Order: sequence, then structure tokens, then C-alpha cells
Amino acid sequence: DPAGTRVGRSVEDVILSRYDKRMVLVLNKIDLVPKDAVAGWLTHLRKSHPTIAMKAGTNQSRSADVGRTKGESALKSSSGVGVEGLLQLLKNYARSYGEGEKG
Repeated sequence: DPAGTRVGRSVEDVILSRYDKRMVLVLNKIDLVPKDAVAGWLTHLRKSHPTIAMKAGTNQSRSADVGRTKGESALKSSSGVGVEGLLQLLKNYARSYGEGEKG
């Protein structure tokens, strides 16, 4: 149950009250629960904040493959899933923050 480990609403409000702060929710260990549960939680969580689903890679995974496995095989592979999406989102936030400072 991701709601059980999520920070409280008052903590979210304090974080988001600063103009330079953004919040991204990370749904981790998606390989350990049924796909329909992951889909349901993603739908629910994305109503409030950007949400990334992740599966960590194992020690056996090659670093070149981390975050690149897609589709049904992604959950069965030893490579990480969701890393690329999270990095891209953070890069976009950094880029938009940098543009805001210039103006």
C-alpha cells in the first residue's frame, strides 16, 4: 500500500510552498506486485503529482541496459526499469528552474 509510506499532506504542502521545489512520487518495487495493482496506483497517484514506476536492477544487470528494457519483458529482466523516465523528469525540472532564474 503506497499510501502507507507516503509523507503527510501537511509535509507536502510545506515542500511545495517554496517556488523552487517540485515533488515526484516514485512507485518502487513494481515487480513484486500484480500489474493491475501497479496500474491502479499509478492512475491514482498521478492525479496529484508526476509519478514514476520503478524496478531496481540486480547485481547481474549490465549498466548499459539499466532503464532501457521496455514492455512485458522489463519486469522479468534483471535490468532496472523507470530510471530513464525519472532522470528525464529531473532534467526537465532543472532546465525549467534554470530558465526561471535567468528571467
